[in-house]
Amino acid sequence: MNSELITLLKDARLNRVSESIKLDYQKLFDLANQHQISALIYNQIYNFDDFPVELKEIWKSQIFKINVIQTRKTMKMLQVYEQFLNQNLKVLIVKGLICRSLYPQPDNRQSNDEDLYVQKEEFEKTKDILLKNNFAVVLESNDVTTFIDPVSGLSIELHTALFSLESKAYGNYQKYFDHAFDECIVHQIDGVNVYSLEYSQHLLFLILHFVKHFFHGGVGIRQVADIVMYSEAYGDRIDWDSLYAVLKDLNIYILITSLFALAHDHLEFDYTKIKVPDDIDNNDYQDL
Repeated sequence: MNSELITLLKDARLNRVSESIKLDYQKLFDLANQHQISALIYNQIYNFDDFPVELKEIWKSQIFKINVIQTRKTMKMLQVYEQFLNQNLKVLIVKGLICRSLYPQPDNRQSNDEDLYVQKEEFEKTKDILLKNNFAVVLESNDVTTFIDPVSGLSIELHTALFSLESKAYGNYQKYFDHAFDECIVHQIDGVNVYSLEYSQHLLFLILHFVKHFFHGGVGIRQVADIVMYSEAYGDRIDWDSLYAVLKDLNIYILITSLFALAHDHLEFDYTKIKVPDDIDNNDYQDL
């Protein structure tokens, strides 16, 4: 079932119509939910002739809710973000909204929350805007505060460090993003200009976030797809030599180049959009 899921995800990210294949629809439903790509997968199979009617209706209802909720969350995020801009706050959006915009149908790429990166000296002003917009603080730590809007359901993680400085495993990752605000770029999302990490830094962040999950408890295939989509979209703006040098310094070069090789073979990762490492053909990714 893993191979069928990946084939359907490949078609979804490439905006292709999937050919009908033999599926265990219940197992596919459970697996798609586990990886939080159920909307992407349903869009590929809804017209398959042997799709069980009862499960199809359940799945369809779930996807409708996902799309409506995701649209509502995006609208709320952009509404609040415009207030950040009006106050001259440089708040960087990472992952969710930026990655979602790369998919053919963005609302089918669901997000649990939005991650924002803010300078410590602008944290309180940013927090005040969120509180004035009816967000409530639900969790606080030294590096990240989590807010939730009870109306839209939007959850925001407001970071003053992208990787906890207290972590012995990942605290050293933060040094790569300490000057992110000096090098940030602007994306336009639904007509709103939003700040985000510079292209090479953002891909590095997606990779390091993948590594963090990989070593802690496993990675969803959606994270792999995000890395692929971002690499293809902005490959000509990424400093690949510097990126690979960092991966070698962190001893994760083989892991990530193996991931690239896997994505090339199973998700049609377009190598013409990136600088491919010379030794990538030596990777055996079967265990991965």
